[in-house]
Parts: sequence; structure tokens; C-alpha cells
Amino acid sequence: MRRVVAEWQNHRAVMIAFAHEQTDWYEHEDASALRDALTVSVRIAQAIAYSQSVYIICRDKSEISHLFCSKNNISFIEIPTNDTWIRDYGYISVVDDGEARLLDFVFDGWGAKYEARLDNSVNRTLYKKGYLGTTPLESVNLVLEGGSIESDGEGTILTTSRCLCNPNRNGGMGRDEI
Repeated sequence: MRRVVAEWQNHRAVMIAFAHEQTDWYEHEDASALRDALTVSVRIAQAIAYSQSVYIICRDKSEISHLFCSKNNISFIEIPTNDTWIRDYGYISVVDDGEARLLDFVFDGWGAKYEARLDNSVNRTLYKKGYLGTTPLESVNLVLEGGSIESDGEGTILTTSRCLCNPNRNGGMGRDEI
């Protein structure tokens, strides 16, 4: 039986993608939104790093590493991204007959609303760089934003058909197909 691992269950690390000038946090006239997003991201990463590892996906380590008072338990991983919402394009952890697996779904920028080409390569790049260890990464040809599902870790998944069955995500696949 395959089940999605719940967010509160044990995991190796927390991943955070940091904002940069090509994300929607940046406004050319006023860079304060980007500064604010970075400040909050640094605080969150530092708080988490007190108790576990944090993988920071960033465009350029030299642009952000100086913002940290401590780098213990923090790994800066340079991978280009379109956006910061890694929950939507990051891999989904599952357990399949007792074995851990990572599922890499297609992310289409919320129904092709935004560019997502770079975001779609993050999981494969992490895997190639060795950050995912030996856990298998399986590509799944289905559009799914990770933020559109919730799991209790026991086999129940909560979602909305409005998102997953939307024609601009999965070509109008029906509920049973999804």
C-alpha cells in the first residue's frame, strides 16, 4: 500500500526556496517586498535549524548567506527557481510497501498562470546532486501542486476536484482518473 507521509511525521530536512529578483516578491520600483520576504525566510530557517537540517534552495549562495547569524544545520543549494512556493513543486514523500519513495509531479505554475520551467527541474537537480540520498525519485506525469493536497499519513488524502480536475492542469481528467 502506498501512502503519503504527513507533514508532521519524521523527515530528513526542511526545504525552503528563497526569493530573488526574478520571483514575484520583487518589484522594480520598490525592493522592500523582496527584503521583507528574505527577512522572514531567514528567521524561519534559523528557527528550524536549531532542531533539524534546513536545505535552502537559492539562486546564489553569496547573495543570502551573509544574512544568517549561524549556518549550523543549514545547506545552501544553488538551483535556479521561478518562485518560492516549494511546497507546490517540491517532491511528495510516500511510503510504498514499507519503502520510502519521492514523487516528482508536474507543476504548471497554477494552471499556466506563471512560468514554472525552472521550478519543475528542482527535484531532479536535488536528486542528481545527492541531497535526496538513495531514496528513489519517481517522475509522475500528472499536474499536482503539493499545496493542493493534505494527508494524515494513514492513507487519506484531502484535496479539491476544482484544482486537480481543472482542464488547464490535467486536460479535464475526471475525478476517478485522478
